[in-house]
Amino acid sequence: MILACVLLLPLALVACGGGGGEPSPAPPPVTVFPIDSVVTRLATAGGTFNGTNVDSKGVQTQMAVTYAPGATGWFSRHQTLTANGAATTTRYSVNFSRADTLFKVVGWIDNTQNTASIAASNTTPLPATGRIGASDTVFTGSLYIQDNGINIGDIGLTHGLSYSWSLTGATATTADLCLSVWEVASFVSNLTMDCFRIDAAGTISGFKSTLGGHAKSIDYQTVYQ
Repeated sequence: MILACVLLLPLALVACGGGGGEPSPAPPPVTVFPIDSVVTRLATAGGTFNGTNVDSKGVQTQMAVTYAPGATGWFSRHQTLTANGAATTTRYSVNFSRADTLFKVVGWIDNTQNTASIAASNTTPLPATGRIGASDTVFTGSLYIQDNGINIGDIGLTHGLSYSWSLTGATATTADLCLSVWEVASFVSNLTMDCFRIDAAGTISGFKSTLGGHAKSIDYQTVYQ
């Protein structure tokens, strides 16, 4: 009786399909991700994100970035860098409109209360979605540097200002949506770029921020993640 059971076992496996079958194909990669809804959620619901950088000397700097809703149609980006117990905080404020159903920047105030001049022809609504590799400029404008008791340099000069987005593939199902600010003066430019790891639903699962600049022949970028 035992021998019969042993002989019948392989037949049972074959009959049940236990020895074969092709693996299920992997789902195709996601190539389209939301843009407008993610930025609108940052502007209207806010959020705090953190990153760390360790320089070549082993000095650790903590970054905290908070997107904070303000008065209707406004939000601010607050940035705090903390190293060796000392904290430096900066911010800029963005005036936006959704009159055309999509997020569009219509005003800007920098860290030292200079107001940007943005022509209506130089601002573009965010797209609802974007494909991997896509990018565009949200607006270009200019900042007149006032003598308002806050600024310590470049008073009376005009700086160029631009705000843009880009979408880069991260994994088969996620992408990095990056929001970049460039402020450009004579021989000097500064970059602030926040990248949010998102899925096809727009859920944010990761954050990375880059601070960069150019001064004469020196270029640098510091990444916090």
